[in-house]
Amino acid sequence: KSDVDDEFKDHLERAKTWHQISVIAQANESLAQYGRPRTTPTKVKVLPGASSSQQRTPVNKERLLVIPEVDQRRDYAGFVLQQRMDNIDVRHKTEVMKLYLPYIQTTPSS
Repeated sequence: KSDVDDEFKDHLERAKTWHQISVIAQANESLAQYGRPRTTPTKVKVLPGASSSQQRTPVNKERLLVIPEVDQRRDYAGFVLQQRMDNIDVRHKTEVMKLYLPYIQTTPSS
């Protein structure tokens, strides 16, 4: 009976160590592939003064734009686009002039 108990304990110990080794190997392989998962969530700093009736707001939360600011940004984007288009037109005109200018006679032939 004592031999059976010893063999069972040996088999049990071998099974535990083999299982731990195989799990560690699989985990390391997937870690190389997917990266280490976050163990704890990151902390977010919030502004003071939050209560049950007032929501917590993060310190670095971006403020939403109001309608006049959106209009101003849209107008400025249109201005920048028009300036770039004008710049492209001027560059195109000068490049075409450089291309054809050598072939144009400046003095009329009689």
